Amino acid sequence: IYGSGAFQNICLNNCIIHDTNRGGISLQLYNGCRLENLSVSNVIMDKVKCALWIQQTESPCHEPEGSVSNISISNIQATGADSIGCLITGTPAYPLKDITLSNIRIAFAGGGTKDLLGREIGELPEHDESVFGKKLYQRLNNHNQFGMLPAYGFYCRHAEGLVMENIGLSYESADCRPALYFKDVRNSRLTGLRASYEEDAASLMVVDGSQNIVINGCYATGRIGALARLLKGSNHIHFEGNNISGQA
Repeated sequence: IYGSGAFQNICLNNCIIHDTNRGGISLQLYNGCRLENLSVSNVIMDKVKCALWIQQTESPCHEPEGSVSNISISNIQATGADSIGCLITGTPAYPLKDITLSNIRIAFAGGGTKDLLGREIGELPEHDESVFGKKLYQRLNNHNQFGMLPAYGFYCRHAEGLVMENIGLSYESADCRPALYFKDVRNSRLTGLRASYEEDAASLMVVDGSQNIVINGCYATGRIGALARLLKGSNHIHFEGNNISGQA
C-alpha cells in the first residue's frame, strides 16, 4: 500500500514474494492518509529489498496528517533480505498505534559497521521542502531513502501500543548494529526475541527516549555483555526473564 487516501478493513494472506528490489510488505503513507484494520499473515519471501516497512510520513507542504492504527502482521518467513533493515515509523505528532508483529523470521544480508551505531535518522530523507511532487514521491517510494538504519533488524520510532512477539532475526555477514532500536516508543511490549549478535556490538537492543516498555523472554544467539542500552529520556522499562548467557 502506497499513497494517500483511506484504506480500511483489509486482509491479505497466503502469499509468496520473491526476487524483487522493492519491499515485501510495504505500507508507505503520506499526505493525510488513513490506514486501519489491516491483517497480513502467512507470507513467505525470498530476495526482497526490505522485508517489512511501515511509514507514516510528514507532509512538507503542511497537508493534514493521517493515521495508522490496528495493524496485525503474523507468520512471516523472509530470507535474502537486504542489509538496510526494517523500518516502523510514525511522526512525532501522529505516532503509529496498535501495531502487532508476531511469529516473524527474517534473515538479512548483514554487514553493518560500528559507525552506524549512533547514526541519526531524519524524519524525512533530504529534500527540497518547496516541492512535494514526483521527485519527493520517488524518494519516499524507496526503501533506501534513509540509507542503512541503526539496527540490522527493526528500527521502530514514534509508535504507541507496539507489540512484538516471537521474533527471530539473523544475518549472513557479521553486523555490529543492534537487532532492535526503539526511539520514542510508548506503552509497548517485546516478547520472545531470538537474535544474532556480534561480541563487539554494544548491546542487543537500544531503547531511546521511550517509556513504559516491557521486554521479556528475549535471547541472543551468543553471549552478550548487555541486553539493552537505555538512552536519555527512557523510563519505566521493565525486563523479565531474559537470557544473555548465549545458551538456550
